[in-house]
Amino acid sequence: MGIDTATIKGTPVCTLHTSPLGVRFWDKALQTVITSGLNVVAYPEANVEQRMEGISNPSGVFVFHNLSGLQDFEYRGGERSWQQLDPWTETPDQKAFTIEVRDRMGRFIPFLLKVKIPQRGLYLWEQRSAASPPEPAVPFVPLFSAATRTVVPGMAVLRADLWDPQTERPAAHALIEASYDGAPLAQGVADSEGRVLIIFPFPEPARQPLSLSPVSPPRSPGIIPLRDQEWKIDLRAFYRSDSHLAAMPDLKALCEQPAGMLWQDKTLNEEMDHTLLQFGKESILRTKNGAEKLPVLYLTSAGSPP
Repeated sequence: MGIDTATIKGTPVCTLHTSPLGVRFWDKALQTVITSGLNVVAYPEANVEQRMEGISNPSGVFVFHNLSGLQDFEYRGGERSWQQLDPWTETPDQKAFTIEVRDRMGRFIPFLLKVKIPQRGLYLWEQRSAASPPEPAVPFVPLFSAATRTVVPGMAVLRADLWDPQTERPAAHALIEASYDGAPLAQGVADSEGRVLIIFPFPEPARQPLSLSPVSPPRSPGIIPLRDQEWKIDLRAFYRSDSHLAAMPDLKALCEQPAGMLWQDKTLNEEMDHTLLQFGKESILRTKNGAEKLPVLYLTSAGSPP
């Protein structure tokens, strides 16, 4: 919000500028606000051609100006008091807009976000995913890592090329959740080719138990060397088999997908619900074909296999 002042015939005149939308983006992998490298565009749902790009301010908030149909809300002026200039003194009519988010640096999955604007303050994202318990609305929009992203050293990594054997195409835009000891660790979203990358900090190192051997002196419990550490990571998948139809996925639709099933074997008899993660090594998830592993991980939608 900003104010311009001028004097016309000795009378002070003010013009109040109010942004109808402010959005902040959150890197789920590194747990930080992303302030640069994003191309964030807003346009009315009824007119894709009236596109306006958001500008990131020093706080990492992307703000929008001159959006179609919102000029009367955004620019208010004249010989009026501050209270009369404030557009929030009355509830404004909201309009349906689409926010298109792309990353110029290839770090994140592109997506669409449907919003009603103007909105007061920062846009609040409400997580309504079957993959996680309900969360309070937060003043940022999540970003999911793209498979092409460069991984920061020291982070745990799960990768997979997801394939739907029923539609015989990549399982585009599926959501995969990794958890450890009952607590969610991270989520990943597949790109249009079914490639998914999940990045998260390694869990706490495990401790070796107290030695009770009668033939050796008691050994105090301690940390197992990092090179020998491994963790059982639980996996859950959420997937709609028609999700590939969207050129750019809708973020809310991504997070509201029904449960899917990952498969250990090509015959779809054994579900994959976990993997072993070793310290310092990427875990590549694949479906087995007998004694061999396929280059892909099978994923089917709810109710599968047939």
